[in-house]
Amino acid sequence: MGLEIGQLAEGETLRHEITAGKHFAEAKIDWCGSQPLEFSVESEEQVLVVKSALHGAKSMLALYYVFFKRQGYLTLELDQPNKG
Repeated sequence: MGLEIGQLAEGETLRHEITAGKHFAEAKIDWCGSQPLEFSVESEEQVLVVKSALHGAKSMLALYYVFFKRQGYLTLELDQPNKG
């Protein structure tokens, strides 16, 4: 089990410093969430982006994801930090 580092609302940003090395992250909303994402932190900034997995035609499958594929409701992706 991991450590909760914060809570976000739609459109919000959370910044948190973590130690270098291997980490796992996951996002949760109510009783649904994302698959765990493994990533490594070196000396550079890492950006994790939380997105809904239900876009386009998949949005019609919302109840399926809520009841049967809870860990697929959200996705986590590594992104490049904005420089400048």
